[in-house]
Amino acid sequence: MLIDRCQLNHFLPCCFAQVPLDTKYVSKAVNISLWLQDKKKRTATTPIQMLSGIHSLHSSTYPGSNVLTLRRPIEIYGQGMELTTIAGDGGTILIETGEEGHEGGYVLHDFTLNMEILGKVDCKRDGIDIDGIGNTCVSIENVRVEQGLGDGFHFEGSRNLKLYGCESLNNEGEGFCIERRSCVQLHNCISYKNGLNGISCTQSHLDIYSNGTTKISGNGTMGQMWFGIEVTCQSTVRFYIAPYCRKTVSNMCSGNRGRRQWKKDRTSLMSIAPLPVKIDDQKKILPGVVKK
Repeated sequence: MLIDRCQLNHFLPCCFAQVPLDTKYVSKAVNISLWLQDKKKRTATTPIQMLSGIHSLHSSTYPGSNVLTLRRPIEIYGQGMELTTIAGDGGTILIETGEEGHEGGYVLHDFTLNMEILGKVDCKRDGIDIDGIGNTCVSIENVRVEQGLGDGFHFEGSRNLKLYGCESLNNEGEGFCIERRSCVQLHNCISYKNGLNGISCTQSHLDIYSNGTTKISGNGTMGQMWFGIEVTCQSTVRFYIAPYCRKTVSNMCSGNRGRRQWKKDRTSLMSIAPLPVKIDDQKKILPGVVKK
């Protein structure tokens, strides 16, 4: 539920629903949003808007220990991948099973999470980590994760994840790691120059939708044992593509450093189908976001 910001000024300064340049930490804005939810006894949190510029993820002074944990549905958004950056400094955005009785889903969109560590710390955290939230809806649109020592996006035990136009670039782990009975949709996403697999799917179901902008390229920089896509342990990967031909998938998964562009074990399935017109043409309306 969106709340008129004019009504909020009675409780806090007008910046509390945003993260302007003079606000130090995204985590602080999240805590204020949760406090207001409890104060007004509402079931939905206040959306958090980040203005253009660079914002810190957390107040931790130790590089690599910065974890922004989200246990209630919330919306966090910026002005675009090129305009709004969260300086993760080795930290992570973690969405995990939390408190019950809160409506809605998690919505993240229009920002870059830069994981580059400023100090010399060996931190293998993933950029956006979603763990064990079951059927709770998560929508991520136009979010880039880059320069991390772990995976860009890591999903476990979550069955209602949809990503639109997301990018995982130059991470030392995998671009998108999907495992432990997760169900994920990737719409026109990019995995580029990550250290291990571009996309891995283990004991999970993955749908890849592309109208020509999906790119899984340059991955496996850590050695030839990694691939563009690796599918293992009774997983299913379906490509919905346009134009509908095998060459489209070959062009999509090209230039990876491994000996093959993709790998599938005997227990898993990979299939190709035409891109549904309704999926390709529809305008995405994310929960809690009003688009003109």
